Amino acid sequence: MAGSWLNFSTSYRYKRSDEIAKSLSAHGDLLSQIQGHEHELNVHIEELKKRASRIQATLDKFNAPKDRNPDFRYSGEAEAWLTELTEWTKTAQALLGSQEKRSGAISELVRTCENDLLPHIKRYERELRGMQSSTSFSVRSCPQDRGLVKYVRRGVPEANDMFGRHGEQLDEVVNALLDPQAPGKWFGLLGMGGCGKTTLASFVHNDERVRQHFHDNIVWITVKKDASEGDLRAQLLNALEWGGMKERAQNAGTLEHVQHLAQNVARGLCVLLILDDVWEMSLAKGLDFIAGPSSYSRVLVTTRKEDILSKLGAKVFPVHELSEAESEKMFWKFAFRDSLPSDQDIVKVAERIASKCEGLPLALEVIGSAMAVYRNEGPQVWKERYQKMHLLNDEDIEKRMFQHLKFSYDELGRFNKDEKLQECFLYVAAFPEDWPIRFDDLRKCWIAVGSELSPLQIVSELERRCLVKTTDSTWYKSVTVHDMVRKLCIRILKGKYPPQEEHEKGCLFGYDCPPGISPTFSKVSFIGKKVTSSLLSDIHVRDVLLLDGCHGISGVDVSLIIDHIQNVKVLSLNGWYNLVRFIPESISKLRNLQVLDLRRSSVPQLPDALFSLTSLKVLKCDEIRKFNFALLPQLFNLEELELECNEELAVDLSGISSLHKLRHLKLDLSYRATIKIPHSLGALKNIETLVLEAKSMDFADFTGLWQLVNLRQCHIWAKSTIKLDWKRMFKNSKQLEDFSIVGVQDGENNAESLEWPQLQFLSITNNETMKDLSWLKGFQRLQELDIDCSGIQFFSLDGSFPCLEALELQNLHIAQSEFKDDLAASLPNLKSLLFYLAPDNTWEHLPLFVTQLPKDLDELDVEGYMRRLLMPTQRSQLTVKRFALSLWKGCMRQLPNDFFEPTDQMTLLRCVHLYGIEDIPSSIASLPGLETLVLSDHDDVVWPQLSSDNHGLGLFPRLKVLRCQKGTKVPPWLEERPDVHISFEV
Repeated sequence: MAGSWLNFSTSYRYKRSDEIAKSLSAHGDLLSQIQGHEHELNVHIEELKKRASRIQATLDKFNAPKDRNPDFRYSGEAEAWLTELTEWTKTAQALLGSQEKRSGAISELVRTCENDLLPHIKRYERELRGMQSSTSFSVRSCPQDRGLVKYVRRGVPEANDMFGRHGEQLDEVVNALLDPQAPGKWFGLLGMGGCGKTTLASFVHNDERVRQHFHDNIVWITVKKDASEGDLRAQLLNALEWGGMKERAQNAGTLEHVQHLAQNVARGLCVLLILDDVWEMSLAKGLDFIAGPSSYSRVLVTTRKEDILSKLGAKVFPVHELSEAESEKMFWKFAFRDSLPSDQDIVKVAERIASKCEGLPLALEVIGSAMAVYRNEGPQVWKERYQKMHLLNDEDIEKRMFQHLKFSYDELGRFNKDEKLQECFLYVAAFPEDWPIRFDDLRKCWIAVGSELSPLQIVSELERRCLVKTTDSTWYKSVTVHDMVRKLCIRILKGKYPPQEEHEKGCLFGYDCPPGISPTFSKVSFIGKKVTSSLLSDIHVRDVLLLDGCHGISGVDVSLIIDHIQNVKVLSLNGWYNLVRFIPESISKLRNLQVLDLRRSSVPQLPDALFSLTSLKVLKCDEIRKFNFALLPQLFNLEELELECNEELAVDLSGISSLHKLRHLKLDLSYRATIKIPHSLGALKNIETLVLEAKSMDFADFTGLWQLVNLRQCHIWAKSTIKLDWKRMFKNSKQLEDFSIVGVQDGENNAESLEWPQLQFLSITNNETMKDLSWLKGFQRLQELDIDCSGIQFFSLDGSFPCLEALELQNLHIAQSEFKDDLAASLPNLKSLLFYLAPDNTWEHLPLFVTQLPKDLDELDVEGYMRRLLMPTQRSQLTVKRFALSLWKGCMRQLPNDFFEPTDQMTLLRCVHLYGIEDIPSSIASLPGLETLVLSDHDDVVWPQLSSDNHGLGLFPRLKVLRCQKGTKVPPWLEERPDVHISFEV
């Protein structure tokens, strides 16, 4: 019995031991799995942190222009993309700050970043650069002080182009602003509209003496005439760089609170605040954030009202009219381009016309430009024009000013005998004062006018006559108009000048709906205004209804509006975020509708009834989830189609051949959709803009020539790489100005040259098959070149590229020595140079041609590891103002201490940005001109061999700004320097 028990006990013990062993083994496997998951989670967290840092840097860069200018806007696509970036950043920060971090959620965020967000960065960076260059922006990378505002040069001519005493007044105003003994901080430019106050203030803003005195802390605010407290608060928020106080300022409930915070931000700084076009003293007071009377800071006000300046106690500078001789000189410039006609009878009449402008620069500019049409006509024509002006007479000089401008408006009707040009011009009144008007927004209004002139011809003629001014960017053209010219349009539309034309009647532009009358109008614009649901449901509109950016309402039922606008030709709901839940089937009642703009309105789908609107010429919408492409051929009058979608769609464009009038086709379907593209697309000869973006594209093995002979802008982006003989496809598109292609391999990799003489922007990325660049020869107007160099074994450019300002070389596998010896000679005007090294590539130093460039570089960026900037034996100067080095995952994080040597060959270098660097090279402290140092993506930075024994004496001799990541340890001797502003960024 005992033996049996012993045998049982022994066997049981062995059995338990075996179970324990298996349990321990399973536990070990589980522990191993846990550790593996933990490691994977940490990897994903690091990846997310890296991308979050990059996205935040991108947001800061793109939001900077908006912070400087409240009216600044990107294109609709860019704005939607920035919104995505912002939402992604919030989600990432919430996830990183959470106690529960799920690997799946993190990896999904990383994937979204890589696939849906980052691929667009370069596209919209081009828009940013284009807007800056087109508006004559000259942004200083290295501010001389704390950076209350990012200085942006005002877009006016040089000071030596000023007329008359305005040049002398510039010196008077500047000297007064800089006088330390000035009795107060308020100064004013006083004069009637059109006398040149804003122009003079712009010259003050751009003056080098002013910039140096105020260390570029110059804040410009164009004051809204009827601004509410909320408007003033928004303008003040957008005018300043708030730094770490931005969130507090945005959450501040009242204008007074925002003012108080602004005073704290500006405390101790020397600031010039320019308030342009002030109509009420309360508005000036509401925007003044300079605490009390200041010995250093100043406020410059431009106004037409003397009592405002008197109540402010401002030193007044009257801006007077030009003298007779000065007026003639200005008139000659615009009427004759500075070259006087040989016929003295014409000269005498021209002198009389100039005198009728009464010395007002705006009138001289506008009327001179109007008379330029007759520069080759005889004296009789000039006398007739003068007689027309001579009849205009009024005791009020401002009313006479409007009459002078009306003369130019009347002359529009004589251009090409097309009275439609006048009607097109009046549409500038549909937009708010000082609003940068998108050319696309004007174009959609002009479609309903039916002018025989193209939109480009219209805006060119208006600009030639100085009635509008334009600024170009890579992606769109903007139009601005003087407030006096805009008011003229409003006066015309309100019937101030008989006889009133039919198209001028019944317009509600630029003013509110008059009370007590039946709200029936031909054209209505509530752009940017606060409206009520009752007003929208009551108002009747015959032709044009513009509701872009309206606010103050929610949950609008479009079906209630449709019955009152059944004859409307233009309906724009652009910017109605979440206000329109759906478009009803009853939209089919709008049989005359030619333009429907639903961008930024969050409309999820369009009803099939929409495709019965056969008069439709323009259709724009984004964030669309459902669109019946099979019915698209029914819209056979369509000229512009713009769709954006983030859903998984299968798009078949087989029926697009029916759209013979199509000029602009933009299908931005992100990277979740597929597009089947028929051969017949290439037969649409009227297409000027072609944008296709999708996960994949099926060109059905197309190998022929497309006949897009009017194509000017083309962008094709495919996430999944496709093969396509795109050079042959677009060979006949000789009007191309902007061409980019992503994820498309050259099917035959031919080096056949292309005749694209108008090309200005070229980008070819995610293309590993390109091995030769000889086909680029002849692109004389090329301004920006972005090339994937994966297949390039030796980099060479044949010929000269005199207009090329930005060169970006991606996926460089070649050594720094594999560049053509005389490459610099091909790049005489290069301003920006970017190198993106392949992950397995390391450079010893910069390519030799960089130091041989004829002109100074504004920007030099290198992504990837490089051991030093220059060869030790090289004695050429590195003439670059800003240098950035980014080290990505897999790169060494330490730079040799002699990285910036010899420092005496880098005297021009003002700004250095080091991304992902662990050890700061000691040679950086000896750079003689360094003013700004930025350290990003690493908070554990080591400052080696920068001894504190002598308290940093002689190190960083000109450093003014140091920006680091939060948590970075800064040497005490650097923290103690009063001349260095140190900021920490999250």
